[in-house]
Amino acid sequence: MSFIEGQFVYMMMMEGDASRLKIGYSNNPIRRSKELYSTGVPFPYHVLHAWSVRDMIAAEKIVHNALRDYRINPNREIFEVYEKFPDSIDYNLPDVINGLNIANELAYFINQLFDSLGVEYGRWYPNDLETYHRNMEAHQRNLRKGYLKSN
Repeated sequence: MSFIEGQFVYMMMMEGDASRLKIGYSNNPIRRSKELYSTGVPFPYHVLHAWSVRDMIAAEKIVHNALRDYRINPNREIFEVYEKFPDSIDYNLPDVINGLNIANELAYFINQLFDSLGVEYGRWYPNDLETYHRNMEAHQRNLRKGYLKSN
């Protein structure tokens, strides 16, 4: 997949709120995290996990349906999944560590969900997404300057 064709489902955590995870879709999760911070939320979002998929809207719906009991607001893509993974919580650890542990458990759950439904995906990690984001920004700059033709 070239960087121009990206379709991703992502998992983000807001800094300072480790108990809630945002699961959405975007063709550039790093850019999306920056957009979210500009909407007036108190802290930035950080991308923890991302999956490249053929149809990001359908893949996101699959995840949202599987987690519907953990959605805190039907109009938001925010989930509290601590109850889903109670054995992953160590109350002697800081919230952020527990939040990261839960996010990793949820990522594994999403992998299994996609596998069970035959959803083709590739795992992306934050450093790869940062490179992708920089490439996308350079591509957009080159389009604006007329160096490239849009498809």
